[in-house]
Amino acid sequence: MIFFICCIIIFSILLSIISIFALYKKISLDHYYRIALKSFVQKQHKIGGDRYFCSYAILETIKILRKKREKDALINLAFARVDKAMKILKNLNRNDLRISVAAHFDFEEALIEFEMLIKKQPQNMFILGEMAELYYMTSQYSLLNMVLSKIDEKKSLSYTNAKKAYFTIFLNMRDGDFLPASMDGNNVIKVFNKNKAYVEEAKTYLLMGIIYKASTIFDTAQFMFTTALEAFKRLNDKIGMIETYGNLAMLMSVQERYEETEAYLNKAEELSDNNKAKAYILNQKGLTNFLQNKNEEALNLLKEAAKVNSENNNMGGLAFSNEIIAYILYEQNDFIGAIDHSAGAEKIYKELSNFSAMLETKYIQALSLYELDKLDASEKIAREIIDTAKKETTSFHLANTYNLLGVIYIAKKDLPRARTLIKESLRLEQKNERIEGIATDYFNLGLIESKIGERKDALLSMENALEFASKFGETKLSKIIKDKIKTLT
Repeated sequence: MIFFICCIIIFSILLSIISIFALYKKISLDHYYRIALKSFVQKQHKIGGDRYFCSYAILETIKILRKKREKDALINLAFARVDKAMKILKNLNRNDLRISVAAHFDFEEALIEFEMLIKKQPQNMFILGEMAELYYMTSQYSLLNMVLSKIDEKKSLSYTNAKKAYFTIFLNMRDGDFLPASMDGNNVIKVFNKNKAYVEEAKTYLLMGIIYKASTIFDTAQFMFTTALEAFKRLNDKIGMIETYGNLAMLMSVQERYEETEAYLNKAEELSDNNKAKAYILNQKGLTNFLQNKNEEALNLLKEAAKVNSENNNMGGLAFSNEIIAYILYEQNDFIGAIDHSAGAEKIYKELSNFSAMLETKYIQALSLYELDKLDASEKIAREIIDTAKKETTSFHLANTYNLLGVIYIAKKDLPRARTLIKESLRLEQKNERIEGIATDYFNLGLIESKIGERKDALLSMENALEFASKFGETKLSKIIKDKIKTLT
């Protein structure tokens, strides 16, 4: 009996020792990993530029270095000094991990290496997943689509499947298809969290916030942004924090909560210690001032942002600066200036394969030409927009262009054709549930019907226009519609 009790005690002690040792190994692994995550994001912030991240590669490399007892390389990796770890990975023929680790600080060279490696390992789903991110970063969206289609989810790591889903969500958002994008996000977040991919998890919350903001579901967007912000704070990830503060600021702006907008932008500015980040904040401040009709302040900020972006070869930021400047000049009736700046932005967006933004800038040109009474030139660009949108997948709202074409034909006194174009615009607006656009199209239809003597139809269109316009409260458009209804009754 005593022997049996002693055996139980000894077994319990051994079990406790094993458990403590296992816990120590886990704590030690997590300790190195969390230090490495923070070190990598901080080093990336100092370097500036675009940011690639692969938590899986960092964690797997730490596991390998611990198993091989490469303590010096492990400590260096924990502080984002990767040379020793990369040599060991190369000797172990783990070039997939080696290239991924290197990509954190030189993604363009890493993409070249991955493209060579995938030829030797065409069934390596991890490589395809990382190539997807690098194609995304270099705006090569056709290649991004191609590698995503090659990822076999049954043969992939759950991490790679989550990354595939993340970029599929991005592509859906880019195409203006917000419903599937919003539905898939929560599952991606769960998988990244399970894989301890905390940077990717935070980035997914941020992306979901952008989607909900674009869908005008503002309370959910704010929840996503604040959750992303807390995650980035835990990682001391300044890049993520700056971008999230910027998006929170824009979310407040579209709700006309300008004091909160300014507060968020000030927080972002406090963190901005490289030129790209500073230019980003200048752009956001410029946009915010424009939304508040502070056009001169906006122009000064955007011109400064354009200068910084140009000096640092940040072409996407430069295009955005010029695009918003074009909108301001259009508002100020400087239509020639609007055409010049939007054409400059268009050229850059085309080079970056950002077709949605490119079409927006072409639309500004078409609007400006219409205001200059150059109707044929305006129509030509409008039809170019429609042709491009049919060839390229974009989130640009074609309804705007059909509406403009309708207005052009009203000016040309071809009312039947104008009516057909406005009805097509209305169909697209209803499909996308864009309330303000629906109101505008019904109003334009009412104007056309009034001009051709269809008073009853005109009144019905105007009443429909007022119904949708009133969803935003008492606005300039709703007042105009009410005045028009009075003349029809």
